[in-house]
Amino acid sequence: MQKHDRDAALGLLCPYLTASGEGLDPQVLGAPGDYPPDLRLVVLALQAGADGAAILSQCPDLLPALSAIDPEADPAILRGAALDQRWRVMGPGELLAPPTPPRYLIPGMFQLPSLNVLYGSPGDLKSMLLMDLAVCVASGLPWLPPLPDVGQGGSYPIAEPGAVLWVDADNGANRLRQRFGALARGHSARGDLPLWAISLPFPMIDLNVDPGPGRMADTDYLQHEIERRGARLCVIDNLATVSGNADENGKEISAVMAHFRYVAEGTGAALFVIHHARKGQGGTGGRPGDRLRGHSSIEASLDLALSIERAGDDVTIQSTKTRDDPIKPFVARWACDKDQRGALVGARFWHVRNVTPPLPEYVEIGERLDGILADLGGRANQSALWAAIREREGASKGTAQKACEYAVSHKVILASKQGTHQSAPVVYSVPEPVDVPSRF
Repeated sequence: MQKHDRDAALGLLCPYLTASGEGLDPQVLGAPGDYPPDLRLVVLALQAGADGAAILSQCPDLLPALSAIDPEADPAILRGAALDQRWRVMGPGELLAPPTPPRYLIPGMFQLPSLNVLYGSPGDLKSMLLMDLAVCVASGLPWLPPLPDVGQGGSYPIAEPGAVLWVDADNGANRLRQRFGALARGHSARGDLPLWAISLPFPMIDLNVDPGPGRMADTDYLQHEIERRGARLCVIDNLATVSGNADENGKEISAVMAHFRYVAEGTGAALFVIHHARKGQGGTGGRPGDRLRGHSSIEASLDLALSIERAGDDVTIQSTKTRDDPIKPFVARWACDKDQRGALVGARFWHVRNVTPPLPEYVEIGERLDGILADLGGRANQSALWAAIREREGASKGTAQKACEYAVSHKVILASKQGTHQSAPVVYSVPEPVDVPSRF
């Protein structure tokens, strides 16, 4: 048996990996074991019928070596073949073509495909709410019908009923069986729902790892599983447990979110990731979305972020970030029956009412800035007014600044620069009352 050194092996493989090898029989390359270890898979792939350009796209480090072995091989051809396999470039005809109409899991709420997050504090019924949605998607039943004799609104139709894949990295198989069984009974759903679950996989799913050429990443496994089940909805419970060693407060979490996007777009499914809220209100800008825990790239990557807050059996759901359809906040009620051992027998959510979206903190403060300024004598410089806002409202410096900008733009208070220079100080004052001539 003749063993090939690396240069000789590359010389043999070069024609099969370039256009010059068209029509050649890769079986004449001989036994893969005759080649250096890092080239044996290349030989196997060629002999199995793989395209040379596809192999180069997975092994870009071969390009300079092949060019050195075969000076007649055009590097541009090699790179072009690899690029054609690396990504698909959309041309002007495709880019300027009319877009396809949007598809929805629930019209006006969840698009297909989409990347969404539901977040809240521990015990806020995050998983239960999405399990309730999962049963409705699998059964085709409307989600959140109005609470009998009390509720208003709700009953959101499922536009594309279908299979659901639940990825559980948090609860365990027995708890999944108990919860899904209770919810199916609570909805009087049939027993053969297309519900699928992966529970506590080992090794743990890690969407922060790219294993390299020739091996499938967990991102690929997840996409293939969704496609195999034909799932319209996939829920990941939860973000922290599938992010590997990525720090959710660091920029490396953006790679995990990009992998979620890849899966959603590749499968056409609505992907929901369960996540946690910051302790307390968190954030510095007074935005509801500041409760979403972690790096800003998490929120930036999403089509929709839903916040959930619990008070007793009622939960309030509102969207804190949306790219498409704004969702009106609503209240839903958790209802369940338990047996003597405390196990769930039947469970479901009901729609109670829609609620008026809360104003941002800076708007609420801005609307009453004239009163705060009046208490300061009707006139104050910028630092004095900001300090008063922070002391009286418990607001951050950023919120105080935005409140002043809002109040000035809406004529709640007036602002005047004390000089022409860009950095000249600003003084705020209360508008003088407008004299309205009497009609009598």
